[in-house]
Parts: sequence; structure tokens; C-alpha cells
Amino acid sequence: MTFYAQLDSINDDYCIADCGMVYVFVCFDCNTVASFVQSY
Repeated sequence: MTFYAQLDSINDDYCIADCGMVYVFVCFDCNTVASFVQSY
């Protein structure tokens, strides 16, 4: 799978998963998407 995107929390305005990060991966061969959350 290929790394595609990273979503980060923005200050206290937008808090993702308790101020963590969301990582998105894509497989361009089989059109599958996977993501996981890393919280601090």
C-alpha cells in the first residue's frame, strides 16, 4: 500500500482522536483504502 494522506489536529479548533493523527494508505492495484489513528 502507498501512503496517501495524513490528517492532523489543528490547535484546539479541530481535535482528531484526542489530538492525534489519521494516516491513510491506498492500494492502486486493487483499489483498497486503509487508515489508522494514532492518538497521543
